[in-house]
Amino acid sequence: MKQKRKASANPRPFIIAGYATILLTFGVVGAWAAIAKLDKAVIASGEVEVEANRREVQHLEGGIVKKKDVAEGQVVKAGDVLIELRDVEARADLQVVTIRLRIGEAVEARLRAERNLEDHIEFKESLLADKTPEVVDAVADQQRIFDDRTSILKSQQDILTNRVDQLKREKLGLGEQKEAYEARAKVLLGRLDRLREGLESGSIQKNLFATYEDEYIEVKAFVASMDTEIAKVEKSIGETEFQMLQTRQEFRERASTEYKEIYGQIQELREQSKVAQDVLDRTKIRAPIDGVAQNIKLNGFVIQRGQTLLEIVPDTDEMIINARVQPLDIDSVSEGLTAEVKFTSFPSRLMPIIEGEVLTVSRGTITPEDTRQTPYYLARVQVSKDVLPEDVRGRLSAGMPADVLITSGERTVVDYMISPITDAIWKSLREE
Repeated sequence: MKQKRKASANPRPFIIAGYATILLTFGVVGAWAAIAKLDKAVIASGEVEVEANRREVQHLEGGIVKKKDVAEGQVVKAGDVLIELRDVEARADLQVVTIRLRIGEAVEARLRAERNLEDHIEFKESLLADKTPEVVDAVADQQRIFDDRTSILKSQQDILTNRVDQLKREKLGLGEQKEAYEARAKVLLGRLDRLREGLESGSIQKNLFATYEDEYIEVKAFVASMDTEIAKVEKSIGETEFQMLQTRQEFRERASTEYKEIYGQIQELREQSKVAQDVLDRTKIRAPIDGVAQNIKLNGFVIQRGQTLLEIVPDTDEMIINARVQPLDIDSVSEGLTAEVKFTSFPSRLMPIIEGEVLTVSRGTITPEDTRQTPYYLARVQVSKDVLPEDVRGRLSAGMPADVLITSGERTVVDYMISPITDAIWKSLREE
C-alpha cells in the first residue's frame, strides 16, 4: 500500500509529458513559421486624384444668368442643361443674319434663272416656307424683277425676230423679182437672136434690133442690182441674228457676274449664321460628359468671358488613387501589382476594402510644398467604380483620403521575426 502511494506521487512522468508538449508545440509553430507564406505589403497613404479627368465648364462669351438648372453634387448626363443665359441679343443677331441670308438666297435663285435663260424661278422650299415679312417681300421683289427683265429681253428678242422675218420676206420678194427679170432677159435674148438673123438678111430694121438690145441690157442690169440688194438683205439678216445672240449673251453675262457676287456674300452669311447659331446654342450651358456637378461658382447673375462655372467629375471613368510611397519601400513597388484600398472617410460597414491595381510609379521622389513633409514616390492606383457600393458611389469626391496596401510578394513568419534583428546587426557591424 505504501509502495503504491510512493509510485503515484512521482512527478517525473508529468514533467516529461510537459516538456514533450512544449517541444511539440514549439516544433509545430516553428515549422509553420518557417513554411507558411504571408503576403508582403507596402502601406501608403493616398487620396482620390484631384484632376482625374474632371471637366471644367466655362462659357466663351459670358452673359447674364437667366436660370440655374443644376445643384451641387447632382448627377448629370451629357447634354443636360446646367445654366441658361438670357438669349435676347443672341436670338436677335441670329434673326438679322437669317433674314439677310434668306434675301440673298432669293436673289441667288433669280440670278440663276436669268443666267440659265429659264422661264421661271425655282425658289427653295425652305425659302417659300419662311413667312417672315422681310423674306416674303424679298421673294416677291425678286419675282417682279425677274418678270421685268425677262419681259424686256423678250421684247428685244421679238423686235429683232420681227426684223429678221421682215428681211427674209424682203429677200424673198427680191428673189422673185430677180427670177422674173431673168426670165424676161432670157426671152429678150431669144428674140435678139432671131432679130439678128433678120438684120443680117435685111428683113429687120436696125432700129428695132437696137430697141430690144437696149431693153435686154436694162433687164440684165436690173438682175445684177437684185443680186446686190439680196446680198445687202442677207447681211442685214446676219447682223440682226447676231444682235439677238449678243443681247441674250449680254443678259446672261450680267446675270452671271451678279450671281458670282451674291454667291460669295451668301457663303459669308452662312458662316455668320453658323456663328450666330452657336452663340445662341451656348446660352444654354450643357454638361459635356456624364458625371457629378461639383464646385459650382455662381456668385451673381453675371458671368465673365471664360469664367469657370462648375466642374463635372466623370462617374463612368476608373477612379485613380494617388498613393504616397515612402522611399524605403519603393523597391517593393512596381507597375501591375495588386493593391487594397480603404476609403477612411466612410465607416467600415459602408465601405469594404476595394481591390485595385498599380498603374504607374514615379521615376523619382516628389518633394511636397509643405517642407515639413518628407519626399515620397507617387504610385497611381486604379480602382473600378463598378465594385463600389451603390450607396457611396455618388458620394466619393476628389481629395478624399484613402489607405493603400500594395501587395509586393510573400514572406514567411520567420522572415518577419528575424528581419529587424538581422537589420540591426547589419547596421551595427558598419558603425565606426
